[in-house]
Amino acid sequence: MILQKGTIYFSTLNQFNDPFEGKAIIKDNYSIKDWESFLQKNSSIPSDLIPSEAKKIKENPESINIIADIIQKELSNIGFYCLTKKPDNHLMWTHYSNEHKGCVVEFDLLKCLPIFQMISKVNYSMRFISYNYLRDNTGPYRTITHKSREWEYEEEYRIMSYNKGIIPLPEDAISSIIFGCRTIKRNKTIIKNLAKSSIFHNISFKQAQLNPKSYKIDIV
Repeated sequence: MILQKGTIYFSTLNQFNDPFEGKAIIKDNYSIKDWESFLQKNSSIPSDLIPSEAKKIKENPESINIIADIIQKELSNIGFYCLTKKPDNHLMWTHYSNEHKGCVVEFDLLKCLPIFQMISKVNYSMRFISYNYLRDNTGPYRTITHKSREWEYEEEYRIMSYNKGIIPLPEDAISSIIFGCRTIKRNKTIIKNLAKSSIFHNISFKQAQLNPKSYKIDIV
């Protein structure tokens, strides 16, 4: 799709393979003042009625569901494209390139602006992040760049966009294609021909090789 159509695909959170994506501890110790401030910014309720409405919500045991619905709506409106900064990561090759028989596409970050403008490094830990949404409405965005430490080897960066699905790339978006150490000659030829007839200019081709002395991947 990248070479033939010049596009990439921004997935939604529910399309990811990890069921823990977007999980967090949403604190529910909201005060009446928190709810008043929230309603002033996010509702059309007349200002003189806000204190009584805030008190009503505060006393409602289901009020946490209001927050959960808001957060879900926010996150469902975002598309994601996931990349790593390390083209020589052995585990990434093994897990994502058909056992080293595929290839890596290297993007030129600056040439991909503004598509890659909302880019964040993923942080890793063994516990969910926690936040009070009414006081910190950036919490959901920190949640989606937070994963289990078991994924740390990926050194992932996430690009976010309010345009989901298929996104066209600029003509100078791709700087190189790196063939895996098991990519067969026929597939290399197919990929080179696709690149030649694509919209992209000046793609260089590199080769991943097993280092002869250590458990490393060399890119040449």
